[in-house]
Amino acid sequence: MENISSFLEKFKKFLSSSVSVKQSVVEVLKDVLGVDVDTKSINIKNSFVFIKCSPALKNAIFLKKKLIIDGINQKTKASISDIR
Repeated sequence: MENISSFLEKFKKFLSSSVSVKQSVVEVLKDVLGVDVDTKSINIKNSFVFIKCSPALKNAIFLKKKLIIDGINQKTKASISDIR
C-alpha cells in the first residue's frame, strides 16, 4: 500500500504546483495589466503558459511579456519561458 500512496502523492504535488502557478499568473496579470483572467483559461505545459483570451488582451500581454514572465518566475519556483 505504501507504494501506491507514494505514487499518488507525486500527482498531488504536481496538481498543487500547477494550481499555484496558475494563481500566480492571474496575480501578475492583475498587477501588470489590471485585468482579471480566470484560472480555467490558463494552461501550463512544460515551461509555456497558454492563455485563452481576447485578441486585445493577447496584444497587451505580448507588449509586456518580459515583465509578466519575470513576475511569474519571481512568485513561483517554476521557470516560465514564454506566454502564448
